[in-house]
Parts: sequence; structure tokens; C-alpha cells
Amino acid sequence: SARCPVKGGEMGAIRRNQREIVTSTGPYAKAELDINRHTLLTLAAREDVVSFRVVDRMPVAIALNQSGKRKMRAFSPMIGIVHRLGDLASIYTSASSAFETPTATELANKPDGSTGLNPTILPQISRTLEVGIKGFLSSGIGYDAATFFTRVSEELIPFEIPGGAGRRFFRNAGRTRRNGLELAILRSTGQMDVGVTHTHSLFAFEDYALSSQIYTGKRIPGLPISRTEAAFTYKRHDLFSTTEAIFSSSAFVDDANTGRAAGYELLNWRAGGHFGMARFSVSPTIGIQNVFGRLYSSSINVNAAGGKYFEPAAGRVVYGLIQLEARR
Repeated sequence: SARCPVKGGEMGAIRRNQREIVTSTGPYAKAELDINRHTLLTLAAREDVVSFRVVDRMPVAIALNQSGKRKMRAFSPMIGIVHRLGDLASIYTSASSAFETPTATELANKPDGSTGLNPTILPQISRTLEVGIKGFLSSGIGYDAATFFTRVSEELIPFEIPGGAGRRFFRNAGRTRRNGLELAILRSTGQMDVGVTHTHSLFAFEDYALSSQIYTGKRIPGLPISRTEAAFTYKRHDLFSTTEAIFSSSAFVDDANTGRAAGYELLNWRAGGHFGMARFSVSPTIGIQNVFGRLYSSSINVNAAGGKYFEPAAGRVVYGLIQLEARR
């Protein structure tokens, strides 16, 4: 048999040999209209056409030819309005539609192990309404607060199967809802910058069932309900120091909501400076990621087989870098 590039290994039989071709077009148009001195109307539209084609090169004597093609298309409109309340504040709202196709890998990975394109996966289409307000207070504090309501049809859901060697497969959920609130606050002075962002998400299945399992009303896995980030930067002359704090709630790991990845709190720090001369400058930076060495999952393998849901993040990481710049 053929030798495997890995020392001491043997190359097994070829199980898949196919060429995957993906082409896409997306003409886009946008128009802005000043309704009056305080109100701006935005209209936009996009027409997406994505074609997938697979040429199966496996000998027919080994497996049936699975060559095939699929075409997915959608029209995505958007309308938005921004109205100024004065010199320091504006309210805004928008309604939009978005189109997302499976990737070539998501279409090619079929649970039964056969080649070709998965004929059952559909593109997901989302429709979103957003309302918000942003501006500055007289004290110089900037803010941006928004709430959004999204409905998704045929949301793409990853999963694994026992004996699948960790390969990710995909299926569609009938309908999901994604409602949330986003808040950002920023205060900047000559020497200090302070910023806080918070996201609160209520994401759930509205219509989703597999065989006898009904997941309607369950939370969408892999996403925390709340996440807060805060950053403080102090600057003096050509030096700076930045401290960041992250607070994340727990998240479910599967469609049935049978387990969770624990929430976590992180602290990051970095400091540096910029030193320049006529034709040369140097900018050194040092930093620590995860200052207290917290143990947490950096990401979740949703619906993983064998309970392998968690991908542990690195512990404490100390790093340094130097940026050099020369000018003529």
C-alpha cells in the first residue's frame, strides 16, 4: 500500500475524491434621502444567487457517482430612518432581511458518509427590526442603546454523530427568535478613556423537532444570555496602560439544554508606549491575557458527540511585541 506522509503510517483507501465549485453574485443598491433637516431615510436591497457544484471523481466501480449542483437565491431589502433630536442625540430604527447559505463544507458533510451535496440543507433567512438611541450627554459621556427583534427561518444548527470522528454536520431548525438589548457607554478625556458594553440576549427555538424530540421553547445553544465588557485606558505623554474586564454568563451546549458551559470573568492588561525621532520610531507593548489564570471554555462544540462540548481556553498568557517604523 502507499506510504502515508506521517512517519510509520499507512495511507488507507481513498473514500472521497471530488471537486467543489462555488460561485456567487450579489448586486446591491443603496439610496439615502434627506426627508428634512433632522431625518435621513436609507433604502437598500441586495439580490444573492449562490451556486454549488460537485464533480465526483470516485470510480463508479467503487461508489455511485454523486455529482450534483444546487442553487440558492434570495432578495434582501432594508429600510432605515435616523432622526436627530438635537445636537447631541439621535434615534434610529431599521427593518432588514438577511440571507445566509450553508458553506461548501456544510453541504458536503453528509451524516451517511456519502459524497455529493446534502439535498436536505436549506439556506437560513432572517428578518430583523431594530430600534435605538445614541448621542452624548452634557458631561461628555457617549451612549448607544438599542433593542432588536429577529426571526430566523431554517437556522443552520451544527451537530455530531457517534463514530463520526468529530466531523461536524448541519441541519435546519424550523424557526428561531433572537431578541436582545445592546448598550454601550464611553467617556473620554485627555488622559483617560472608559468604556462599557453590555449585551443581553434571549435566543430560543420557536419551531424545532427531531423525530420524537421537541425543542420548541429551548434556548439556542452556544450563546450566553449576557456579556459585559469594560475597558479603562490611562495615557500620559507617550505611554499608556489598558485594563479590560469581561463577564460572560453560562451557555447551553446542546439543543435539548441538558448541560451548560459555566460563565466566567476575565481580566486582561497591556501597557506600552511610542518613542519617535526624526526618521525612526519604536512602539513596545507588553501584556497579560487572563491575568488570574481562570479556567473556562473559549468556545462550545454545540451538539458534540460523546459529551465533548468544551474547548478550554489558554491560561495566563504573557506577551510582548515591538513595532519599528523607519521614515525617509
